[in-house]
Amino acid sequence: QNESRRRLGAGILGQEAENLKTPIRTQRSGPTERPYTPDMLKSMDEMLSRLISDWGAVHVPLKLALQGYQSLVQQAHQAVLQAHQAASNIETAIDMAKAPDAPRYHIVQSSQPHSGSAVLNNLLSGLLDDDAEYKKSTLVTITPRLDLLDMYKEFKPNVGDGGEVFFVVSSRGTDPATRVAPASCDFNNVLCIEYEELMYANSDELQKMVNNFADNFMSRFGYFFGPSLFSERNRVDAVKRIQALDSAVASLKRESKNGPAITTDKSFHIFQVCPERPAAPVLANMLQGIFEPDQYLVNFDGKVASRVDGTEVPIESTFVTQTDVLELMSIYKQFRAQFDNVLFVVGFDEGETRIDLSLCEYDNVICFGSHEYQYNSEAELEDKAKHILQKVFGRFEYVFGSTVDISGALANAVKRVRQMDEAATRLASQSSLATDSKFG
Repeated sequence: QNESRRRLGAGILGQEAENLKTPIRTQRSGPTERPYTPDMLKSMDEMLSRLISDWGAVHVPLKLALQGYQSLVQQAHQAVLQAHQAASNIETAIDMAKAPDAPRYHIVQSSQPHSGSAVLNNLLSGLLDDDAEYKKSTLVTITPRLDLLDMYKEFKPNVGDGGEVFFVVSSRGTDPATRVAPASCDFNNVLCIEYEELMYANSDELQKMVNNFADNFMSRFGYFFGPSLFSERNRVDAVKRIQALDSAVASLKRESKNGPAITTDKSFHIFQVCPERPAAPVLANMLQGIFEPDQYLVNFDGKVASRVDGTEVPIESTFVTQTDVLELMSIYKQFRAQFDNVLFVVGFDEGETRIDLSLCEYDNVICFGSHEYQYNSEAELEDKAKHILQKVFGRFEYVFGSTVDISGALANAVKRVRQMDEAATRLASQSSLATDSKFG
């Protein structure tokens, strides 16, 4: 009995254990909160678009408020769509588990964003269910959730009395909010791995990574599967599946309609630092044009990242963030566990005294005087942008490598700044309160 209690969920006793044997199909009586459906949120989005179109030109504060609400509705719409897809995947797994020849186990992969989730999911599917499409295995469910015991209760009825629910958890960094409780990793049916354990630089390292994971999986869960779950063929299938993933990612990067993407196998974030938020943030939009030409510019105030209209966004959802927080070391300490590289591009006017310019000597910091990126003509814009790009990628070569396509990045950067100028011209004829969220 002591041994059995080492499995997550093994301590569930009495009536609660009986309830887990059969899926509960009843719904409690009385009023319940009706969740928003995708159709409802889509209708709300369309309604807000009409209101913005009808009233935005004559009532700027109302337009900004409506745009803020619309952004929240759009985020909710995406979240509901993802939840519906996840529910669909779970229902498929349940149907398979009820089949006469159903497997008596289910694997739940708990992975936060940027923790190697794609590699791990293809690794698990390659070893256990190689015919399954990405994220559609009936044996493996991928989720960002960290509440392992609650998920155990959800999945246990579908594997029966003799079955088991296993968890494979990938983690990255030290933020407790993005990791399962350390004690969870001690249970026999939970395998916790770090992001670094899923990394590889070549085919030999990939094969070694797959073998190490397969061995750890068998060592941890051998009490259920026995010693011979994975054959050599299973390991080869996992390697081929991850190689196919790498090829697909590389192909998408080559075919990007916005021109060559700046890519690296290291996670990074660039903070574009300026003492005051400029009316026309040239340097920030140059950088945004390189990495995410079509995305909204994000500002960090020291606590939260948000757009000009006040909409908060996860900082990991973008590559470039503008900030007027001048304590670079404070920003670095705040985010160093979240990214492999925290980089700073500092813009300042001549005679600036609020920034400690001695920090410009660090490898992850590059500084530009305003004369290096301000321009007065189209030709000068291209010259200044090229100068910025060459210095940035020269300084950060240890992150991006030495083969960056400067010409492709330059085209995107110049295009983005031109669009910023066009937006500024439009705003000049409107109220002094008018803003443009995309270009900051």
